Order: sequence, then structure tokens, then C-alpha cells
Amino acid sequence: MSRRLILTAVSGVVLALSAAGPSFAENIPPIATDPLNGAWEDLAETEGNLLSGAQFAQLTSLAYQTAVVRVCDSHTLDKDAVGKALDKLLTEAEQKLAPEQQDERTAAILIAFGARYGLFIAEAHLDKKTFCGSAATLKEGADNLPLFLK
Repeated sequence: MSRRLILTAVSGVVLALSAAGPSFAENIPPIATDPLNGAWEDLAETEGNLLSGAQFAQLTSLAYQTAVVRVCDSHTLDKDAVGKALDKLLTEAEQKLAPEQQDERTAAILIAFGARYGLFIAEAHLDKKTFCGSAATLKEGADNLPLFLK
């Protein structure tokens, strides 16, 4: 898959997610996750070593912040920064992969992003006030976490 095609796909995902609505990393403030803990655990079990721990944290943060924009008012997303961050995750492999392996890796990462996004949307609708409050807290003090919210 060419870099241009990846960037186009990433941009499309970001635009689609952000246009769809209003404007498990440890660093993301806790949300009402008890009912969804099993889903998060199942997701983690299926992903293996697709990405490093730090990369999974960044992917989760991207999905969280994208879900915030979908659910909470008064937040927007820096689409360019999200696109670049996703592109980096998609193209940064620890080893050289054959083209078909890279395509499979890219698809798996995008699926992992979508699964996280969906779980965060579900969490948001369990307790929207808490979810959106955590986003405001993150926005105020995202210490070592890249912030994509405006």
C-alpha cells in the first residue's frame, strides 16, 4: 500500500469520524469502564504484539480524543496532527515487512483504532458527563500525552 494511499485512508477515517458529530492508556483519565472491562480485556488479548506498548497507548489516545469530539460539545480535533500520528503508527514497523504483510499490519492497526473508538463511544454513553469531564481535564493538563483536542 503506497504512502499516499495510507494518508488518504487515514484522512478519510479522521474526516468521517469528526464529521459524524459535533464539533486505555494509563494517562487518560478514568471513565466509567466497569461494564466494558471485559470488552477491553478481549480486545487486548486479540492484538498480541501488533504494536509496542507506547504505540498502543498512542493509538488508544487517538481513539479516545476522536471519540471525545464525536460525543462532547466544545471540542474539535486537530485533523492534520491526527493524520500524521496515525500515519506514523501505520508506517513505523520494527522490521522490514513484505508488501502484503504491511497491508495486513495496516488493516489490523486501523481495526484496532476502530475498536477503541467504538469502546470509547460506548463508555461515553454510559456516563456522558464524566466522559466529557475527563476530556476537559485531559485538555487542561496533557502532561506527556500528545494532545489532538482543540
